[in-house]
Amino acid sequence: MKPNLIRYGGTVIATVFALAILNALTLQYLGVRIPPAATVLVPLMLAAAREGQIAARGKAPAPDLKMLAGAAGLCTLIFAVIALCLFVILRLTLGEAFTMPGGGAARYGLTLFTLVAAFVVNASFLSIGHRTEARKLAQKAGE
Repeated sequence: MKPNLIRYGGTVIATVFALAILNALTLQYLGVRIPPAATVLVPLMLAAAREGQIAARGKAPAPDLKMLAGAAGLCTLIFAVIALCLFVILRLTLGEAFTMPGGGAARYGLTLFTLVAAFVVNASFLSIGHRTEARKLAQKAGE
């Protein structure tokens, strides 16, 4: 399984912007915010599941653990690049108003935790997307 990194990145970016708009609207009209973890994990879930589905449609075999780890690693790398770009843009735009919480070691720990969580989410949802699409295709072929 080799995910299309441009399509994966585009899905992540589009979902991040959609969630940002949704967050602004819910904050303005309902007075509630979308949890920050959702704005990190939901784009990864959607993009990875989509890539898994597309791989299944392309008749790719079910991914083994090594193949899944490689694909999830690539997706996590793309996520890290996108997150770094967004961080730099926000930091340059908002200046000191936009900072990461905690001091030195806490920042690195938070970053490492986020990347590990992104890897696990990517691996899980690549597999889930492939499995559900393969089942759907098998049901269609059986009809």
